Amino acid sequence: MRAAFFHPLLVHFPIVLSLLSILALVWWRNQLQEQRTPLLFLSLSVLISSLFAFYSGSWSGDLIVERLSPEASESYSWHYLWGRLSLFTSVVTAILVLFATLATKKREIFFWSALISALTLTTVILLAATSGGELVHTHLTPRLFHTLMGV
Repeated sequence: MRAAFFHPLLVHFPIVLSLLSILALVWWRNQLQEQRTPLLFLSLSVLISSLFAFYSGSWSGDLIVERLSPEASESYSWHYLWGRLSLFTSVVTAILVLFATLATKKREIFFWSALISALTLTTVILLAATSGGELVHTHLTPRLFHTLMGV
């Protein structure tokens, strides 16, 4: 079984966890310091799941990228770009959540920074998901799909 097989399974975790991080930030807005551990755990979970999703996708793409049509190659390029941006935004969001939970002064600024970053992260992850879905459901032939899945 190839590593590419796990990519479709792994990509859903960053989506769900990023949505949960937004809900947790809003829910615990006035208790950020008291809820530091769960918020940081959630932020790190988004970061780690984004890493796994990105690298499993990179391994998947290596199997088929040279055999894609020009339209599919463009879709793949967008998907790869959104995946890289998801990684970067995951790191920024984790740092901002850390600062928001540690802040004793200017708590509102750090809260809003963390929330805006989490919203941006979720948007970027959803764009990566949309471009990946377009790549698979619009451009992948059955033969390439079987190559990708190792069946």
